[in-house]
Order: sequence, then C-alpha cells, then structure tokens
Amino acid sequence: MSTVTLTPSSSISLPSNVSVTPFINGIAQTTRTCSITINPFTSPATISGANTICTLDTSTTYTINAGAGNTVNWSSSDLTKAIISTQSNNQATITSVANGTVTLTANIINSCGQNSLKHIIIGIGQPQIDNVTFTNSNGNSDFCINIRGQNIARFAINTSAPNILRYHYRIFRGATIIADDIITNINNLFTGIVEPDGIAGSYTVECRIESSCGWAEWKRYNVFFRRCSTVRSLSDTLQTAGENIYQAYPNPARDFLQIDLRDQNIQPKSGSKINGELFDMMGKSQSIIQIDNNKASHSIQNLKKGIYVLKIFINDQVESYNISIE
Repeated sequence: MSTVTLTPSSSISLPSNVSVTPFINGIAQTTRTCSITINPFTSPATISGANTICTLDTSTTYTINAGAGNTVNWSSSDLTKAIISTQSNNQATITSVANGTVTLTANIINSCGQNSLKHIIIGIGQPQIDNVTFTNSNGNSDFCINIRGQNIARFAINTSAPNILRYHYRIFRGATIIADDIITNINNLFTGIVEPDGIAGSYTVECRIESSCGWAEWKRYNVFFRRCSTVRSLSDTLQTAGENIYQAYPNPARDFLQIDLRDQNIQPKSGSKINGELFDMMGKSQSIIQIDNNKASHSIQNLKKGIYVLKIFINDQVESYNISIE
C-alpha cells in the first residue's frame, strides 16, 4: 500500500478542494476529490472587568485569557464615552470620558487568521435612557379616550445601560400627578401604562432609571389622547367647550328650521328628555320645538324676521345656537 500526505502551502489561504490522481505503473487511476475546510473558531474566553464605571476620567483595566498562540486587538464602540489608553495582548485599560454606554470588544485572532469576538457592555456614569415608546392595546400609536383598546398607552423605557436596579415613572395631566411608581428591575422590562382620567389632551410621562452609579436625570415624554368618533351616549362622551352635538340649518332660515345630529356617532343617552325652544333677543319664548329620534323639521313661517336663540335641552344640559330668520 502506498500513501501520500498533503500539506497546505498556506495556513491562511486554503483551496476549497483538492483532487488527487494516483498512477500505477504509469497508468492513471480513479481521481479522488476532497474538500478542505477550516474548523470554526470560537474562543471560550471571556472579558473580566467592571460593568459600570461611575466616575468620569477614571482608568479601569479589563483582561482576557485568549489562549496560547492567539493575539488580541481591543476596540471601544464609542470613543466619545471611553477611550483605550493602553492595551497589550490580554489586557486593555480604558478611560471614561462621558456618561453613556460603550461596548469594549476583544478581537481574538488564531494562527489560521480566524476571528472570535468577545464583548462587554459598560455603563459609564449615570445610566441613560435611549428612548420611550408608546403603543395601545392594539399595537399602534393611536390613542383615544373613548375606544376600548385605544384608551390606554403602554410605554416601554428603552436603555442599553447594563445592571439597572430600578426604574421610576410619574404621569401628569397638566400639573396634576395621576401616577407615581418606583419598580425594581426583575427581567429588564421597564414598562408602565398611561390611563387617562376621562379627559382628552396631552399627558406627560417622566422617567428615570437607577444603576449602582445612582439615578439618571428625568426624561419627559408626551402622549396625546384624542376623543375618537364612536357611537356613545352623551353622558359618556367628553364635550369640548363650545361644541354641540346637534346642528341647526339652514342659517339664515326662511320657512323651516331643520335640526339633527352633528355627528351620527355621538348621540344622547337612550331615554333622554330632549326638546327645543326659540327665544327672541329679549329672552321671551317664541316657539316650542319637538325633537323626535334626534331630528326635527320646525316651521318658522309665523315668526318675524330677526335674530333668535335656539336652545336644545338634553336632560340637564343646554345647547345654544344663534339663528337668523329672514
């Protein structure tokens, strides 16, 4: 039996496959082809060192046992937050520059030229909030005070800072605090809910997070709840100042005055007592209007020309309109 040993000419650049044709007594035999691959390189090494550096302009050393025959190159993800002041094969010293989060990377290179990257996330100074996202129960960002699923705003505090201990949020409507909670971090989910107190408008969420370096500064975010169009009773629907649920037309009017709902999706509560009345400018009643099924067609042919005040009574609420009769 005859054997042959093949040795790659380079440990870095290898052919994808090699074909071998044996000859016996000068006669070519069957050609055999084999593939050549390099086993994946994944170093078991880890970086040792602090996850937080609380004081700026401080030097901190990190080490890694890269293994015999391997070399290490170190890098910082953000030189505005931390710079590498010194480095050797298995050690790097960084100097903190500004508050924030950086990733220190050790690039381990073996004798075959393969890379294995190792990382450690380092929080520098006070922890920083990256952003806060708001979604309703349906997963979008349309918030309404009167539609189920859209009448709350779930928020998530997003941060890349490591080792967060607690988070704190406060919710305001104007200057009124409607929620104030400090929550211990359990699974790195920093969430809360804005539940409006029945009033449309802007709500403010203040957030901060805490690490071993202390509390971050407050960050403020606003979420707006509108009054969405949906079929609801008047008693359940917020009315903006000066906004009526009925409309009267034409205006000016000549023979008949029509009354119906301004928005078919907003209706008085079933069983409400509703009627209308026209008053002259002296405050004297001139005509009673019967409103049935939220509609009326009322003759004004017997009224003199002039300006009148139409009042629509909905239980204990009153809507007023100025009507010109020609």
